[in-house]
Amino acid sequence: MRKTNKFASKALAGMVALGMVAAAAQAGAESIPQVVQVVKVEGSAQYSTDGKTWQTLHQGDVLKSGAVIRTAERSLVDVTLGEAGASGGAATGPGLLNIPSGSGAGAGGGGGGGGGASDTETANIVRIFESTVLGVDKLTLERTGVDEVSETQLDLRAGQIMGNVKKLSAQSKYEIKLPNGVAGIRGSKYIWSSAGPGGTLDGDVRLAYVGLNGTVQVFDVPTRQKFDPGTGQVAAIPDSDYDQYMAIFNDMLSSAGGQQGQRIKFLDISCGHTCPVDAD
Repeated sequence: MRKTNKFASKALAGMVALGMVAAAAQAGAESIPQVVQVVKVEGSAQYSTDGKTWQTLHQGDVLKSGAVIRTAERSLVDVTLGEAGASGGAATGPGLLNIPSGSGAGAGGGGGGGGGASDTETANIVRIFESTVLGVDKLTLERTGVDEVSETQLDLRAGQIMGNVKKLSAQSKYEIKLPNGVAGIRGSKYIWSSAGPGGTLDGDVRLAYVGLNGTVQVFDVPTRQKFDPGTGQVAAIPDSDYDQYMAIFNDMLSSAGGQQGQRIKFLDISCGHTCPVDAD
């Protein structure tokens, strides 16, 4: 009986200690304000904070979560998601994104100081292509002494976006809501369309997609793979397409660095093979 009581006392003491550690960790957590900072606007774009009134979007504008951005034809917008004023508006922290060299990666440098100017980036960057409507539903970051937990929820209502996501902690989330599904991004370079087609340039994406029959299917889209909703299959991205994606990706990175890259406005990722790029 005494051994049982002694064991119970030790177990209770352990639970109390764990509770104190958890409480201390929670008390030490710091909520870091996150914003959407506009680093590039080409053509015409607008934003709304109430879903009713629209205002002209300019380079340098800083928006909060809940904002919706829409682009006109032959227009684009680049934004960073993170702490205001830190590295072009991006959140600082671990998980540097290595920019590959060689075939494809250097293609964006031909437009006068493209993506090859910087070897690493820590920013969460999103390119909003033409005729696109994108909502930023949630943007949070909690930082403790040893880790940070972020949650990003984008609502791709129409059009196409490209982005990169810095390395996430196990508890963090980066999700893109689609009209017919949700794409969960894990530390990757991606390009996705509201119509369903999407690809992973580096990293992994888990896609929950509602098919024509109304059933939800889950697909894993690894590095250099794409999802085709027409066939319901995941397949390799052709080298020619990958090179074009990387050219645009590096142009996007040059925007975050304050440089002028190629004027690439649109990439049709829904086509079967080689996709046309509008670079004028």
